[in-house]
Amino acid sequence: MTNFEGNYSQTVSGTLGLPLNLALDGWSTQVMFSPNMTFDLASGSLGAGLMSEIVGQTVLSAHDDAFRSVLNVKVGYGVAADARPSAAAMLEIRVSPNL
Repeated sequence: MTNFEGNYSQTVSGTLGLPLNLALDGWSTQVMFSPNMTFDLASGSLGAGLMSEIVGQTVLSAHDDAFRSVLNVKVGYGVAADARPSAAAMLEIRVSPNL
């Protein structure tokens, strides 16, 4: 029988997005829940966490413009059993050719 001592970890995660029916003209919004579970064989630890985010997106350019610009906004909060809560925010502008 061999003695197996390796650093192996496995993570399982998923995302559930639920549309929000907010009266924001031109914006599409949703709330996202992202649970995850991690198993670390070396330490024998099992961890779990949950990230919740509010996500918004709007198109800034006109339909017939040469470039398409999209504004994405995310604000979230994560909790885990063995870590401090964390907050996150993202602001992204994507510009691409309007083909």
